[in-house]
Amino acid sequence: LVFDAEASKVYYRTHLNVKKLAVKLSTSYGDAKIEGKIKANRLYANSSITPEKNLSKKNLDFLHGLGDTFIVDIDASLQKIVLKTRVDKLSLKSDQNLSLNNVDINLNYFIADNYFSLDTSYLLSYESFISKVEQKAIFTTDGVYSSDLNATLTKQAFELPFKSIRVEVSGNTENMIGKIYAGPLQFDLLSKDYKQFLIQANGKELELFKKNIMTLKADAILDISAFSLSGRFNTEGLNSTIEGDFELNSNGRLYQATLLPKPNSELFKAYKMELFSPLRFIYYDSDERGVLNLDAKMLNLTLFKKETALSGWGNIGSAYFTADGNIENGKETNIKLSAKIASIKSFLSEFGLKFQDEKIFFDGEVDINATLFLSDKMKLKSRINLPWYIIKTDTQTSYTGENFYIESTVMDKEITVEQYSFNILNHHIYSKRPSKISFDNNATLIFKEFWIYDNLLLTGMINPLQMQGDLRIQSDRFVYNGAEGNVTVKTDIKVDLQSDGTQNIEGTITLIDGVITYEPVNDHSISDDIIIIQDIKPRKESKRSVNIYVNALKPVVYKTKDVDIRIIPDIVIWQEYSSHIGFLGILSIVDGTVTSSEKVFEFEKSEIYFNGSNPINPYLNLNLHYHTLDYIDIEIFVSNTLGSPVIILSSKPAMSQNDIMSYILFGEPATSAFSNSGGGSSSAAGSLLLATGLKQIFNDTASVNIDTLNILTNEEGTLGYEIGTRFSKEIRMIYKSDTISSVILQYSLSKSIRIDVDVHETGQGVNIFYIKDF
Repeated sequence: LVFDAEASKVYYRTHLNVKKLAVKLSTSYGDAKIEGKIKANRLYANSSITPEKNLSKKNLDFLHGLGDTFIVDIDASLQKIVLKTRVDKLSLKSDQNLSLNNVDINLNYFIADNYFSLDTSYLLSYESFISKVEQKAIFTTDGVYSSDLNATLTKQAFELPFKSIRVEVSGNTENMIGKIYAGPLQFDLLSKDYKQFLIQANGKELELFKKNIMTLKADAILDISAFSLSGRFNTEGLNSTIEGDFELNSNGRLYQATLLPKPNSELFKAYKMELFSPLRFIYYDSDERGVLNLDAKMLNLTLFKKETALSGWGNIGSAYFTADGNIENGKETNIKLSAKIASIKSFLSEFGLKFQDEKIFFDGEVDINATLFLSDKMKLKSRINLPWYIIKTDTQTSYTGENFYIESTVMDKEITVEQYSFNILNHHIYSKRPSKISFDNNATLIFKEFWIYDNLLLTGMINPLQMQGDLRIQSDRFVYNGAEGNVTVKTDIKVDLQSDGTQNIEGTITLIDGVITYEPVNDHSISDDIIIIQDIKPRKESKRSVNIYVNALKPVVYKTKDVDIRIIPDIVIWQEYSSHIGFLGILSIVDGTVTSSEKVFEFEKSEIYFNGSNPINPYLNLNLHYHTLDYIDIEIFVSNTLGSPVIILSSKPAMSQNDIMSYILFGEPATSAFSNSGGGSSSAAGSLLLATGLKQIFNDTASVNIDTLNILTNEEGTLGYEIGTRFSKEIRMIYKSDTISSVILQYSLSKSIRIDVDVHETGQGVNIFYIKDF
């Protein structure tokens, strides 16, 4: 020990007083400089202490931020010595994420009682967690001590089941006992040699997840020399129990656990949890390598880590997937996932999932390619592709499509749909304009902007689980180009969905310009297909109301193979609860032409009036002209309803009805068309020609194939006709209009026996015919 001391103005009577004191100490442990004063036997001084380098390196080298010299304030009397110092920041060299900031240390030594008290406070930081710590301790020179630490969390990366921690520790040179209180968690610590510690953890009413209260029990052994921590734990919650083991040492970390879901819990009771129970979990990690395995009856996942590279594979039922990526610390982690489902129907059936209506058939193939990015925020980019899919609701109704795909990004509870495309009912629906959809914890989807065909905007919200929502579809210029036409419309439609199934749809559709080429599908043609009536779903009582107004700024062209007209709609598409959908309003025909059997009929201004009837049966006010090659103007007026039209014919110059019909059918008057050029009856020849012409027009304009059309002459000399068609080999129907109208249904039981059911205006009858060939 070497020291130099300088003092000035030293006074001593009953107490020692020194006006100025300077002391330099030099020892094998380090050097110290003390500058201060003594007043009434009490030292007030500032000191700088520089530990010897080798000693500091041996004992404090694991810390970063101490510096070479410590500044210590000294307040010493004959009864107590008080040392105060402050350190701005301390951190572990092995893990600089753990640090102490603004460390204030106040050490008191009570000379007479020979013990120390420590009072310190600091901010403890670890990654994204910060806590304010206050610690008090008492210890003696013979090793007896007691400490009480209180920490309050001021910042946390995620929600923890506690906001504060209290640590109580006491012991001596041989034994130590301690308790840690962290909200609902409590840890008991015990050691008899400070080399090995027994740790017991208990937790009651531990809310790790929302509305999921859990209990925790764990026992562990901590070895200081050749560090290792091993133990066993058990947790139980409302939905599952987890039990497992863990072991941590300087070489790596090993965790093993078994998850046992509770089948009767609200979370799992709707699923076949025996397919995933028990779920076994194994994870091993070292500085360079790691492996993770999840295993259950219908699930297997294996991931490998080598330095920063990640790879693996697995399956969920018959769906296989692979994974690879990069998990380098301090950089953005990305994991690429690729999955394939050969059959959606088979995949769902493996888990006992199916449509509530078992008559509905759905299947398809799914390819999924996704990339998961992990940094400060999690982001998932994916492309889901269905090479083919089919939905069949009954024997007659099915929907198929190919090459459905959707590309999207999910981040911060927001979905960005970059583009999508699919085909349904020969319609190609797509968009390459980014759409924004957000969602909340209640599975509600909020459509900030969802684009259809890039120029039709969908906004609003919907909850798929509750089937409740409020949507709006609008566009100032929605352009549609498809098989049904090429039109531009302005639209604004609101859709209100209620959880009880009620739907309210209202809005306006205004045709701006374009050409409509849609031809309604004729549902009345008869084929030889067998229809299973039982599987066609009956019509459910509607809970939908519709009020959509359709108009046009100018005439719009309606053009098909035989029709080319300009129309102006002024119609309301209307439906009330528990009723059929109908049309109200006027469809005005400005002009145009209709072609039938190579004959062109020209429209003058006409109207079609819709009155909301079901089936649709509008009133007609049609005015058409047919101009013959010899400049005869035949005017055709059609009135009454579509189901029972009334046709009035006139001509300029005026002709008989027979001549007008003959001109329409054959392009010449009846006297010429029915003239007898080859002998026989003129009436018979005319009937034959008229039958041929009518049959041709019927077959050109109707989906029912007319195989018989005869012109009949009755006793009074007037004409009638007989129309027949065969539905199948056994069934044939004939409509006969003579003196009275009748319908005859013929059913052949065999080659020789036929039954005719005759229904006419004055009655009905059943005739059985035996037909014998000679």
